Amino acid sequence: MNDVTKATETLHRLEAEFAKATDRATTLQTERRKISFAAHDGDAKAKSRLTKLNAESLESGLQIENLLSAVDEAKARLAEAEREVGLAAQRANAMEVMALATHASRRGGRIRDLTQELAAEISGAVSDLRRFGALGVPTSGARLLELALTRSVMPQLREAGIDVDLIPPGNRHQADTVVDGFVSQATTWADGVLGGRVA
Repeated sequence: MNDVTKATETLHRLEAEFAKATDRATTLQTERRKISFAAHDGDAKAKSRLTKLNAESLESGLQIENLLSAVDEAKARLAEAEREVGLAAQRANAMEVMALATHASRRGGRIRDLTQELAAEISGAVSDLRRFGALGVPTSGARLLELALTRSVMPQLREAGIDVDLIPPGNRHQADTVVDGFVSQATTWADGVLGGRVA
C-alpha cells in the first residue's frame, strides 16, 4: 500500500467517524428537546435522563471537535503524500529528460553537418554537369538540375516538418534518378564518340 492510498483510506475512515459522531450529536439534541420540558416541569425520570443526555452531548461535542481536527490533519497528510508522489514522478521525468537530452544534443551538429554535406553534394552534381557540358556533352543546363534536385529534397524536408513549398507528387524527383539521368546521358554521348571503345 503506497502512502497516498494509506492517507486516502485514513481520511475516509475519519470522515465516516465524523459523520457518525455528527449524526449521534443530532440524535442526542433531538432527544434532549423532547424531554426538556418534562425534566424542568418536575418529572424526575425525565430530569435524570436529561442530565445523562447533557453529559453525552458534551462528550459528543468534544468528539466532533477532535474528529474535525483529525480530518483536517488527514487532508494535510494526503496532500503531502500526493505532493511527494508528484515530485517522484517529476524526478523520474527529469532523469528521462537528461538521458534524452544527451541523445538530442547531438542532432544539431548532425543536421549542420548533413546540411553542409547535402549542399556540397548538390554543388558537386551541378559542377559535374557543367564539366560534362564543357567537355562537349549536350546537357539540359545547370538550372534545370538545381530545380530537379530541389524537387527531390523539399518533399522530404516538408515531411519532417520544415516549412517549405509543397511540391505536387507529379513534379517530385528522386535525387539518385536525377543524377543518374545526366550521368547516363553523358556516358551515352561518350560511348557514341568512342564507338564502344573505352580508352
